[in-house]
Amino acid sequence: MDLRDGVKTAENKVSSETKKLSEFVKDKSKSLVDRLESYEDIINLEVGDTGLHRAKTMEREFDIRQLYIKYEGDNPTGTQKDRIAFAQIYDALRREFKVVSLATCGNYGVAVALAANLAGIACRIYIPESFHTDRVVEMQLLGAEIIRMPGSYEDVVKESSELAKNNGWYDANPGEPIPLCRLVHTPRLQQRFSKI
Repeated sequence: MDLRDGVKTAENKVSSETKKLSEFVKDKSKSLVDRLESYEDIINLEVGDTGLHRAKTMEREFDIRQLYIKYEGDNPTGTQKDRIAFAQIYDALRREFKVVSLATCGNYGVAVALAANLAGIACRIYIPESFHTDRVVEMQLLGAEIIRMPGSYEDVVKESSELAKNNGWYDANPGEPIPLCRLVHTPRLQQRFSKI
């Protein structure tokens, strides 16, 4: 397996049940409460509960008594980024945003693109012009609009945050001060996201 940018590519597959729930979530004729409950079901079906495995060979190699490794590759996009991406899209859906935007260099963008796609929220992803990742194709296949910008990653984060603020979009940029209580406001989701 060739690992680049944390993950080569993931198939971004979800279950048939998740696809049905997604159709319900996208149906704006349904009540927001019911749509949010369906999105919570998507999160429960797809995100987390990844394997924790004891690494005995590494214990011996590094003379460590017990070492466990958490394998996040079982999340839909193959990374741990799905956890925060789905929580943020849940928050954007709850607050009825129509567009979510962020800067990324790869994995986080795919996670947000998938989560937004399942919620029926438009996704604008800003990537530094100098950065290249195979994951751009995945983001596009998930319906995200890719915008290349000059500057460093930090410059692109700052500029995309300004664009989100000026256009009334949900700003899903990493590092933004988003309190956990805002993201995970229901007891069911608090329990879900507190699991490791």
